[in-house]
Amino acid sequence: MGRAWAVVKLGGSAFTDKSKPFSLDRRALEMIGRALRKALSDCLEGIALIHGGGSFGHYVVSEHGGLSSRDAFCQTVFFMRELNQIVVETLILCGVPAVGIDTHAFVGRLEDMSRVVEAYMERGLVPVLYGDAFITAKGFEVLSGDFIAWRLARDLRARTLVFVTGVGGLLKDGEVVRRIRISEALKVVSSSRGYDVTGGMASKIAMGIDIAREIPRIHIVGKECLYQALCEEEPSCGTRLEP
Repeated sequence: MGRAWAVVKLGGSAFTDKSKPFSLDRRALEMIGRALRKALSDCLEGIALIHGGGSFGHYVVSEHGGLSSRDAFCQTVFFMRELNQIVVETLILCGVPAVGIDTHAFVGRLEDMSRVVEAYMERGLVPVLYGDAFITAKGFEVLSGDFIAWRLARDLRARTLVFVTGVGGLLKDGEVVRRIRISEALKVVSSSRGYDVTGGMASKIAMGIDIAREIPRIHIVGKECLYQALCEEEPSCGTRLEP
């Protein structure tokens, strides 16, 4: 069992409307902030948070047709940093000791990311990263927040990994699947709606195929179920992914 740390990936669809550029649901963010604060008080020693691009980053990249230009890169970085500041501000107002971390600053050195995040968590802080434009040897690329979440959960030996989405969990025929093996989950996921440049739910799950067995608890939930997923062994909502 990992230490009492959790990694939370806050999908953009949970607090923005991906079909409307630069939309934001502050009430949803406040609900998430309260859940994180309560979990830190009741059951966890640390949380790392990663949020998606939602109607900010996904929209900008889509409008540019990708990240092939410097303008596309600069604007994506600008608007994702703006979104990160909004998320961090809201969490702080909810009593969460959140600190924003610019993902693009790592410039291809992903091994440094986990060490930096761990240093923040060991000091009682909640590092907040995000899916971002990223510089690699190949040029400008999108670094998915889902990929960051899987990697951090593994590297930090987190007890729990939670994906918060705009729906109540993984859906099959319109109903939430309560428990499913990750290989089976790939067969039932549907494509995302709105602006999404990182592959939606199918990509989110596929990224964890080789990592899932190293993480004790993995959940896909709606924001209303976040606290249960973090603090209860068998939450009565959402989907539990099994290796």
